[in-house]
Amino acid sequence: MLRKEEKKDRNNSGVLKALNHRAAGRMAAPRVELQEVVSSRKMALLHDPEIVSPHKCSITDLDINSDSFQDGRYLLAGSLDCTISVYDLSYFGSEYWKEKKMGLLGITRNGRHCLGESRKRARRKHIARSNRERSTLNEEAGDSIAGHRFSVQSVQWYPVDTGMFISLDKSGVVNLWDTNEFQVVDSFTALSASRMGTARTSRIECAVLPKKYNSKHMLVACGCGNEGKIKLCDIISGSFSHELIGHQIGKNINSLAWSPGD
Repeated sequence: MLRKEEKKDRNNSGVLKALNHRAAGRMAAPRVELQEVVSSRKMALLHDPEIVSPHKCSITDLDINSDSFQDGRYLLAGSLDCTISVYDLSYFGSEYWKEKKMGLLGITRNGRHCLGESRKRARRKHIARSNRERSTLNEEAGDSIAGHRFSVQSVQWYPVDTGMFISLDKSGVVNLWDTNEFQVVDSFTALSASRMGTARTSRIECAVLPKKYNSKHMLVACGCGNEGKIKLCDIISGSFSHELIGHQIGKNINSLAWSPGD
């Protein structure tokens, strides 16, 4: 009988050997009992932080900031209910800290504490949430955009800092947000020329920013549906600077990613 530690090391070496064979292009990789490896490394859910979602519908996309100043502190969530919420994953975003700051700790309800101290230290409620844009919004009168009119498809932080993020809804509208005010400062869609020479809207299926905070550019790559084109939008000017052609016309571009070493 092998000891537990020796069995775990043997399983780990087997996984590494299989991965090395796969990376070298050897299809006949040694067989590994993955069930034993998984059982030797028991996985469990992280109970701190505990996210308390205000959304009534399913979450469609998540993103955690990765800038050099506050790496991994803020969580961005998009939902089918057309709204976006932000969470502070640090201690300062906990329910315990908020009640302590407001002097509400120790207050009981019917002689009983509402939640234990450990539970309050783990709970994270949203610190900001957008509103759904209604169809009655008078855009000609210059009203500000409250949010998305359709379900949110993807969200992503600006890689330099958390003062800005982008979001894409199902209709193909990309919104540029000011996080501090939690308002839309700019919005754009993809326009293309039709056979009749007039401009028509091409729905954006996906939109991504570079992940590196020290990237040489901050272009939003947009995959346009049914065109087989990728358009690069400059968020400073709000115009498309490049158009990349390579995919088959009539096929949607559902996913994009910038190279991590650009």
